[in-house]
Amino acid sequence: MKRLLPVIIALCILVASFILLPKSEENKKDSDLLETQLNEYIAKMKENGETDELEKYWVTEYDRGNAEVDKSGITGENGKIIFAAEASFEPACFAGEGGELQGFSIDFIYRFCREYGYEPEIKCYEYTAMNDALSSGKVDIAVGVLEDEERAEEMTFTDNFIKFDIIAVYDSAVSNGFNSLDELNGKKVGIQSGTGYEQYLEVAIPDAEPVFFGDFASIYPALQQGKIDAMLTESVSFGVEKTEMPSFVAIDGSLETMPLRTAVAKTDDGGTFLDNLQNSFSKTFLRESRWQMFVKGVGITLLLTITSAVLGTILGLLIYLWCAHGKKAETKFTNILCWIMNSTPTVVLLMVFYYVIFGSYTISNTVVAIIAFTIHFACIFYDHIISGVKAVGNGQVEAGRAQGFTQDQTFFKIIFPQAAEHFMPQYQGSIVSLIQETSVVGYIAIMDLTKMSDLVRARTYEAFFPLLATALIYFLLIWVLTSIVKFISKKIDKKNRKKEKILKGIKLS
Repeated sequence: MKRLLPVIIALCILVASFILLPKSEENKKDSDLLETQLNEYIAKMKENGETDELEKYWVTEYDRGNAEVDKSGITGENGKIIFAAEASFEPACFAGEGGELQGFSIDFIYRFCREYGYEPEIKCYEYTAMNDALSSGKVDIAVGVLEDEERAEEMTFTDNFIKFDIIAVYDSAVSNGFNSLDELNGKKVGIQSGTGYEQYLEVAIPDAEPVFFGDFASIYPALQQGKIDAMLTESVSFGVEKTEMPSFVAIDGSLETMPLRTAVAKTDDGGTFLDNLQNSFSKTFLRESRWQMFVKGVGITLLLTITSAVLGTILGLLIYLWCAHGKKAETKFTNILCWIMNSTPTVVLLMVFYYVIFGSYTISNTVVAIIAFTIHFACIFYDHIISGVKAVGNGQVEAGRAQGFTQDQTFFKIIFPQAAEHFMPQYQGSIVSLIQETSVVGYIAIMDLTKMSDLVRARTYEAFFPLLATALIYFLLIWVLTSIVKFISKKIDKKNRKKEKILKGIKLS
């Protein structure tokens, strides 16, 4: 650990220097030029009625399945512009036929590039990552970004080219409904991470409980299964959602009317490296006491990891004993089940448990995650025991039975301690994998360490400290838990056990 600390510190400084050093004058000029051109074009669109045409085509008279962006007339004579977009908001931006991006945001991009002779390259990001991509220089412009005070510190916003309302929606098939937004106080409201809608929820419905999901594809089934009481969405998207899910009903009133804008990375203010570092640290940890979010996330991650590891170890051992006392049919069934569990990606397995197996139950999402990880870890540990027992050999079993040991006594007193020597390195690796796999629980709206880091990044638009802190915390958690496993492995090592303890309770003939 002591040897690794200097390396970690050096890497942190190196990464920080790339991220936080002032941007070049060349980038500053490009950003200013793009901002000017975007505002000029938006003003022109409003003057000649193009914004009304855009809204009419994609919103008020949207012909789903037939609406298509005109991508002709692109010359690219003035170079390429890289745009960031989030492709899950129909009709704003979505994947149409053949995976081609469509929507009014994409339409706006092509109109702008056609006007100024650019070639557009559109990269799709999750909403939480769009701002990081813009601030790090991976893209030139982010389309469809909502403005707030903290975003304004990191990026420059153009004038808006369309407006929409943030509304609350419930599913009439599973709910008696709500007559007003006030009735959502004390209820669970689904929100997509990174949108910043929780700020408006806190103002309009202060006692509502925000439940964060990675995307709307995860929010819809949660609402339909009654896991949340309502969800926040955009008025421009609700028409499409209503078509696909007729039981969805919008509650009267809106939380906020939002202007949709494009964003360009803010030009550098000339601050020093230390100034940028201090500002980034303050925004990540001190502002709004965000360090508490990391503490809560660590608690959830530890709860999931330790509980699943302990229960999974016990369950895996019981499964092995059941197979050892059972017939070939039980063993074959167990092997097939373990093969399926170990072959399925963790995030898919987790979502199957949450949305399918426990879809009609109101069981806590944390409990569902523990059940899923426990069964998954039990299958892994079952395989570890089998490989360890095979390494011991049948001669030890016969020797134990010859000494008068029962089958279970032979296993626990002789076989298992020797087998543990063989599988403990694998077991330690499985603990590490389990800690890492818990990072996907945000898909079912659990606020673990990774999810909390995403929420902080979505609010601060800082990638460096949230990601660095998350990586370091995971490193420490893995180091602590693997040290505990090493300590346990030493305790069960047969070389460290006394003969009297091994033979305790055994009568020798």
